[in-house]
Amino acid sequence: MANVPPTFRAALLLLTALAPAAPLAAQARSSAASLPPASVGTTPLASWPVARSSFTDLQLRGLPGRSSIWSLLETADAFVIVDRIGGPGLYLGEPEMFGSHGSSWTQSGFRINGLDFTDPERLGTPLMHPDPAVFTSVDVGYSFPTVEAGGAGTTVELVPRPPAATLGGFVEAAYLPRQLQATGDGAVPPIARLASAGQGGALVSGPLAAGFGLLGSVRYAASTRLERGEETKLDSRLGSVFLHGVGSISSSDRIRFVAGGDRARYPFPARVRFPVPGGVRGQDVFGHFQGVWEHAPAGGWLATVSAGYQQGKVTGPSSDGSPVSGAIERLLDGPVHELVVPATGARGRWTASAALEPPSFEFGVGHDLHAGLAISRSHSAPAAQPRALVGERVDGIPARLWDYEAQGGSIRRAAVDLSAWANDSMRLGSRVGLDLGARLEWTDASARGANAGIRWHTVLPRALLRWQVTDGGGLSTLVGYGYSRHRLRLGYLAYGDPAAQAARVYLWSDPNGDGRVEESEAGTLVWTAGPGNRPFFPSRIDPGLRPPLSREFVFGFESRFARHWAFRVTGNERRDYRLVAAVNEGVTLDDYVLRQIPDAGNDFLNPVDDRVLEVYDRRPESFGEDRDILTNPPGHDSHYIGVDVGLERVFDGRWYMLFGAAAHRSDGIGANRNFRVNESDPGLLGETFQNPNALTYARGRLFLERGYVIKWSSGLVTGRGFSAGAMARYQDGQHFSRLVIVPDLAQGPEAVQAYTRGHSRFTFTFTLDTRLEQAFGLAGGRLAVVLDAFNLLNTRNEVEEDPVVTRAFRASTALQPPRTIRLGLRYEF
Repeated sequence: MANVPPTFRAALLLLTALAPAAPLAAQARSSAASLPPASVGTTPLASWPVARSSFTDLQLRGLPGRSSIWSLLETADAFVIVDRIGGPGLYLGEPEMFGSHGSSWTQSGFRINGLDFTDPERLGTPLMHPDPAVFTSVDVGYSFPTVEAGGAGTTVELVPRPPAATLGGFVEAAYLPRQLQATGDGAVPPIARLASAGQGGALVSGPLAAGFGLLGSVRYAASTRLERGEETKLDSRLGSVFLHGVGSISSSDRIRFVAGGDRARYPFPARVRFPVPGGVRGQDVFGHFQGVWEHAPAGGWLATVSAGYQQGKVTGPSSDGSPVSGAIERLLDGPVHELVVPATGARGRWTASAALEPPSFEFGVGHDLHAGLAISRSHSAPAAQPRALVGERVDGIPARLWDYEAQGGSIRRAAVDLSAWANDSMRLGSRVGLDLGARLEWTDASARGANAGIRWHTVLPRALLRWQVTDGGGLSTLVGYGYSRHRLRLGYLAYGDPAAQAARVYLWSDPNGDGRVEESEAGTLVWTAGPGNRPFFPSRIDPGLRPPLSREFVFGFESRFARHWAFRVTGNERRDYRLVAAVNEGVTLDDYVLRQIPDAGNDFLNPVDDRVLEVYDRRPESFGEDRDILTNPPGHDSHYIGVDVGLERVFDGRWYMLFGAAAHRSDGIGANRNFRVNESDPGLLGETFQNPNALTYARGRLFLERGYVIKWSSGLVTGRGFSAGAMARYQDGQHFSRLVIVPDLAQGPEAVQAYTRGHSRFTFTFTLDTRLEQAFGLAGGRLAVVLDAFNLLNTRNEVEEDPVVTRAFRASTALQPPRTIRLGLRYEF
């Protein structure tokens, strides 16, 4: 907690020692009576979420950042870490990476009406761009997932807004006046700031016929941003349409459907490797449809049958097939393979599921059963890539030239998932409940033309004991233990696939000094890289590859007092094991010469802990002998322990408040060197088990863990049309490791981590966002004037430092985005 005043630090430690929490009350099992016309589904008591935040329409409409669910998660949810500060839509159309409680961001999932719509190729992101205006709540589950949800990461459950009983809706627009924006001028630039932005949308909702209602929404947004003080403007565009229909076909039967589409254009994530990066764009086009039948007769079995289909196409810059060449800075832009093998191309998912709940019954003790079955098929067809030449610099020193072959054939990947689950919520007296559940998962995945596929079969048990200590549930406690399985990423199937990309890597010294890459500048071949299976680079999937599992232990208590207040404390211990990585089985430690170089140790300024740093120099006779196997390396696991605290004041018609604090610690092996989201995460496939210099001090604290986090949000509603909302966020800075540049290795210059991530961290982040709204009656409707301010205090804390051992070590390189003010109008009718 660098730079935090001692008094504040002591108070925070005391708070977090007491405990976390996710709001709030669990939804009770729906009664067996006929369905209410506007209900949108419930969560059975048997599936009571242990760690969850629930943001209702009140927060979605009353807090700043209405245009993006990422902004809400980033600033209002104390138990979620997002990879960037998005504020008012800095990264419009670009899904942000997020997670919590020790999970990898690649394991985050998305559901609507209980159906998964997570991108199977670009895991951790959705197959749509969710518009908060069309949802009545956003539920975020952190850990100990319910048996029907599956997955081993953070899950976002979106509940569509039901059609209104009478015709109504709204039209709204917002804009950022240039004169009201802080520029972020100074010696250290902001990591990004908006140059211009605007958005507009409309929503209409109401009955179409007796027993049937429809909600429709359209939205369009555009923005231009500047990054790191550069003058190149980066443009983004996002348009979407959404429909939600609900119809009652009898007193006990209802059907619902959701349909929509999105189109987004944004700066291409790998634009840095192109000669003119500012104009290189990516595009997402998504479409989705799902239908749900609900049967709830009075006193009878509750049944739900759902089916859905999502499809999308992610495209990058167009090419005439000629080689694309450019140079990157490895320490700033990330690993080369992350920039050359982006998840572009077509992808989709169809899912069908059914769930049953019999009426409660007595058999020794009271029982509430609930079971279900789901089958899905996900597929992808990654786009063919032309030949790519990438020059890699390491701290400004020309190091290597990566020559990725043009793909020789089309790629087709698919996975079929079958899951079944059951849970029995037993009432052991009037105050004690015991949930016993299990989930069965079966997965069969393969790529066309590959030498092997992946088959996983897993049984995942869980148990949760709940005790209402006092009458009426004023004080309750719980303890739980369970297992969950990681999602299979279709990108795993690139190993062993002769159509997937592979590269030859040469020494590169940029002999003409122009900073550009030319084929003639390739030096000695030093290694080969995949993931594709080629004669010059064999790759394969271990036939014994096992699914990664998460084991979780959770305990906590909740207290409800003074009518409107709830306080919850939750502790969580989690271990992820059998993690997957690509291991270089062609070149081992015996193919390196161990060198020892002087290093300053953990205390960079004090010579008392100076020592030697081990560095691996590759033997030339091993050049080009690389070959990879996708496997479960021994010791590749991660561990998390944390305590969450939550305090909520439920809305009483006047004001509401949500406070959350988390104290947590993680330990795991990052996939790549350095500290960024595509480096310090254990769920990626990277360089750590392919290069011993990447394995040095690879274990440490991970990207989605920041030590101490506090977030507070509150809203006020008056009877005179005035409302106000505010969100304040404090979180410790990013963990990082000091990097030592070794320029004279046979394989070219490399950066080596000099101590574990977590020994050093950046300055903490603090933002205060506010929203003011005043409404007036107009023409039979309601006109509201809205003012949103992001980073109202214009806090200029750093978000990055220079990690390299030079005279600039720990110098600030980027600050928080500056203050942004947005004006808006909304007319409701």
